Amino acid sequence: MPLLLSLASFVLAEQVVPGSQLRFAAWWGAGEQARRAPEPQARWFRIGGEIVQAGRASGDGRRLVDVRIFRRDPDGLLTERIAAGSATAEPGRWTLTGVDIMRLDSGRLERSRAASLPWPTSLQPSDVAGFFASAGSVSSTTARRSLERAVPVSQSEALFTTRLHRSAAEPLEPLLMLLLALPLAFLAPRSKARWPALLYAGGGGLLYLVADGVLTVSGQVGYLPAAVGAWAAPVMVALIGVTVLLYSER
Repeated sequence: MPLLLSLASFVLAEQVVPGSQLRFAAWWGAGEQARRAPEPQARWFRIGGEIVQAGRASGDGRRLVDVRIFRRDPDGLLTERIAAGSATAEPGRWTLTGVDIMRLDSGRLERSRAASLPWPTSLQPSDVAGFFASAGSVSSTTARRSLERAVPVSQSEALFTTRLHRSAAEPLEPLLMLLLALPLAFLAPRSKARWPALLYAGGGGLLYLVADGVLTVSGQVGYLPAAVGAWAAPVMVALIGVTVLLYSER
């Protein structure tokens, strides 16, 4: 049973929850409340080596409006700014329309215009839809692609690195809860230690949930290394649980 719960939690975190949030955001965006909502503000994100500002996106993520693309040299200095009225996803590529290009070359400013321009980018419509929907849950696949800058990101690398570690640590939670409860199985029904053991199991589970949440957030914001934030609580509880279990057998 704990193994089935671990598998279920993994499937929920990686597949069901992220997809459900995107479908809910699309449904909400098509509702009456969305038509009454104020005009959305522009969003900034990184994709590859570019910094992009987009005014808004279509619900399916296939069109961006009021796009600004900033390109920099290896030293981080601005070399080019591309302003476009819109960017549209087509099979295998993106196309910018109503383009105004500004280039900085050896201290000189050069400007040009074009009716349309191809935009070489790894951006995918599904990534755009997820980013503008501000989905709270991030799958490990999305986290890995975010670290590779293959999807639009506006958050720190620490958050995505911690999420990768959490994808491996989260399925262990049912096993840890079982480990905390096992000492109760070695006590006689009329044992005086039954109530302390019950408090240990319940209190230990509650303490684990609180410590795990605090350490995970600390890893996501960069206060702790990502591996420590994701694994410290499970390892600590596992060590305590094994120690208490061995003592109970005696």
